[in-house]
Amino acid sequence: MTSPQRARWRVRVLGVFVIIAGLAALLIAGETAMRRFRPDLNPTNGLRSIPDSSIGWRFEPGQEMDGWTEHGRPRHIRTNALGFPDRNHRLETPPDTFRIVFLGDSFTAAVGVDAEASFVAQTRRTLQGGGLDKKIETLNFGVPSFGTCNEYLAWKHYAVVFHPHIVVLAFFLGNDVADNLLEDSSANVNAPKFQAVEGTLVPVPFRVTVNPEAEEHAHRSWFYRNILAPSILYQQYKLLERDLRGKFGFRRPRKIENRDTETPFWNRAYAPRDWRVYLRAPGPELETAWRVTELLLRQLRDEVSESGARFYVTLIPGLESMDPAMFHASWKRYPGIEQFEFDLDGPRQRLLAYCVQEKIEVVDLAAVFTEHLRTHPASELYFKFDLHFSEEGHRVAGEAIARRLLDASSSGK
Repeated sequence: MTSPQRARWRVRVLGVFVIIAGLAALLIAGETAMRRFRPDLNPTNGLRSIPDSSIGWRFEPGQEMDGWTEHGRPRHIRTNALGFPDRNHRLETPPDTFRIVFLGDSFTAAVGVDAEASFVAQTRRTLQGGGLDKKIETLNFGVPSFGTCNEYLAWKHYAVVFHPHIVVLAFFLGNDVADNLLEDSSANVNAPKFQAVEGTLVPVPFRVTVNPEAEEHAHRSWFYRNILAPSILYQQYKLLERDLRGKFGFRRPRKIENRDTETPFWNRAYAPRDWRVYLRAPGPELETAWRVTELLLRQLRDEVSESGARFYVTLIPGLESMDPAMFHASWKRYPGIEQFEFDLDGPRQRLLAYCVQEKIEVVDLAAVFTEHLRTHPASELYFKFDLHFSEEGHRVAGEAIARRLLDASSSGK
């Protein structure tokens, strides 16, 4: 290579280096500015969790945090002395007070909205304005990633001592049944589980961990955990990307490794395992999970009744069941899923039938949301990014729960 050629290559390499360095400096400056002027958008600005040998995990007690919702509204969230997303409550019920305990997962914890915008708070306000002559007190025992097993244990170890008048279990139709699948050996179970043995619930030993989502995050790449996940710019990029995909109907296809084509679909790394609950032919493993789920609901009903309280189950639909078009459009991300038949209303119908059989009171939010969308088609009941209830979804849900409780109270049930 001649001297002029070497000089040209040096100029090109230097130019590429300058461009890369400039882009890096621009990104660092943008990230620094966002952290300086919008610290509330920091994606790590979430509540910390701690292990709990009784219920699996819960929030670290005594946290307070301010931020913004996905729709840009301010939110303030906190945890009480027990590590639940609520204020502190006295064990003794105050005079002339009606207590309601809520058990559930991330929909109930509602850390994506202001604490006073959650359906738990909305239920309290609606009941208080419904003509009751007592003060309404709601206690929130919701924790992200909780399943029916965690919720039952939260009742036994934390909630029962508050002697509520009503207990509401928020049952997420999207994955609460799948949470009761037992596919690993006992040594690898990282959440409270039960087995159904001759009609009896038998606990399975589990490893105490922060929570399954945190454990999954720990297995992500170093670059994702330390660079992308804490980045405000990356968070805002993902929000924009999701908005654009939703607007233009674009779904990026997944590249499949050769080994995945030879693996049964539900064992593939990318398979949406929670969606097995919607299968028309779910198979024996999921039937076992259904049996555990039903036994847990019956056990909760009995224990709540023995405590002197009334028991309700609120059915929370996943966004995929409310928007079948979105569900089918997402199949591009899961090659191989097209071979199966799904019934997005199947879990709801089965739970309704079981609750009627067992005389368990139900609040069916899927029916409520369907009617609301019929009369308010422009409503956004779910956030687009994290797929949980928006402020409007929480309001509609809370008002529906309150109406059901008021109807039961007025009828003397």
